[in-house]
Amino acid sequence: MGDHAPKDQMTDPNETWKQLELSYEPFRHAVDAFLKCTKDQRVTAIKANYQANRPLVILLLSALVLVEDLEELLPFLLSQAESIHGYLWAFYSIILRIPRDWLAAHIENAAEPFLRSGDDGTYRRFFELYLDIDVTLARRLAERALASSDADTREAGTDFMEKIANNPQPGPGQTSVL
Repeated sequence: MGDHAPKDQMTDPNETWKQLELSYEPFRHAVDAFLKCTKDQRVTAIKANYQANRPLVILLLSALVLVEDLEELLPFLLSQAESIHGYLWAFYSIILRIPRDWLAAHIENAAEPFLRSGDDGTYRRFFELYLDIDVTLARRLAERALASSDADTREAGTDFMEKIANNPQPGPGQTSVL
């Protein structure tokens, strides 16, 4: 995580640990109360508070909220996985908390608006994600990129097909091992 104390100050790890212990119980109670809200309330709160406190939202999404919330949040999660920022890989990991079977059945529809308005970068970021879900999804995205009217997106499609061809992949319906 990194050293957050100024270089000229020594941090007492035992004191810091006590601070963690003191903050854990109230935090856990707040998380429990949050999880007792309805799914709609949780989803709305996550979307509404993401800009104000990204690290907290990412912590909740990474380990604490229910998978059914993540399924509901898939379009929001994809909007974060579409653009390059410091939390990109966190959002990939959060999306991959959702069962692969469910993702394989729903991600293409959820990703459609982003791909329709996106560029080759959007295709590249989604290709990596699709490849981790199911090679069949990744192949369909590569074929779609190859058929694009945009030269950069077609080039991305060529790169995708090469990556698929050069890496042995499991059969349809099975996840990639990359």
